[in-house]
Amino acid sequence: MRTPILAAGLALLALPSHANIQPRGDVLTRMPYVMLAADYFNMKEGDLWGITLAPHHYDPNYPDWGYYGGFAWGGSSSVPVEPPGEAETRRYMGRFGLSYRVVADLSFYGGVVRLSDELRYTSGITCLAIGCEPQWDVEKDHRWGAEFGARYALPGHIAVGIGYNTATESMMFTLGLY
Repeated sequence: MRTPILAAGLALLALPSHANIQPRGDVLTRMPYVMLAADYFNMKEGDLWGITLAPHHYDPNYPDWGYYGGFAWGGSSSVPVEPPGEAETRRYMGRFGLSYRVVADLSFYGGVVRLSDELRYTSGITCLAIGCEPQWDVEKDHRWGAEFGARYALPGHIAVGIGYNTATESMMFTLGLY
């Protein structure tokens, strides 16, 4: 519950400048802007929520290209083990890629993804001393993948997107402000 509220709060705090098209002779110049988006990954093993930052700098040599970076995380869940042991899993993901604007309001994107699954566990055995805690061990599994999709800019500085992520093997939904 706190994750969507946090994402919405960050979006409101970081309202970026709007892409402004200004005619200059026969060449259109565009003002740079940044899109801040909240992402949702619908996975079988548990959902991920994320934030994406997508700057568009409008280099005169490559006016339709942009890039993005994002981070997503899922909640931790406990894993059943024999008492007195404890175990929990965590999942998080980093993303980076390029976007290409096809028409004024539609762009396609694609990039690389690193999904990390973390298992933290303990045997529950502690030293016979006052105040001792069990020692936690960590195992990490990293999977690389790709993602691709499309984003559409709606009136009112709102952008929506849909995509597919091969590392999570799931659909991705995006709602952002630009």
